[in-house]
Amino acid sequence: MRKFIVAIAIILALPTDGMACTILRPPDPRDPTLIQQFKERLDESSIVVLARPLKIRRIGLPYGSNLSSKEPHEQVVEWRVLYSWKGSRPGDVFETKRKIDPADLCVGWDTISDYDSRLVFGYGHPPFARYTSEAILAAEWDLIYLQDFYNPTQPL
Repeated sequence: MRKFIVAIAIILALPTDGMACTILRPPDPRDPTLIQQFKERLDESSIVVLARPLKIRRIGLPYGSNLSSKEPHEQVVEWRVLYSWKGSRPGDVFETKRKIDPADLCVGWDTISDYDSRLVFGYGHPPFARYTSEAILAAEWDLIYLQDFYNPTQPL
């Protein structure tokens, strides 16, 4: 109960535009709905990798802008694969591209602003315009699902 109260307090402390993007996951990662959603994401994805950004470029920003700039621009990230579950090999390099628009309330969720390793699901072909990436700590359940439910030699 204490954790629930702390979580609610944190959410209420967020700025209003941050609240629109807040996602509360159910407490049980074995929820069949979450497992099914994960399997669908895995089926749709071209790659599922643990990767580290090598370069983060901001196209369309004035020189000297910082990585967390809220001005409209395109973000291009070059990644090195550290571990692969699907569609790539360790050591491979790939790119993701995304238009960043400050008018989008959820702009910060997939903006890469540091060089920490992340779990990346890429859809389509590189450079991936459609992808999701999660910091390792936030990807705990996806990592559990990959370990428990995904065997690359057997279809889901």
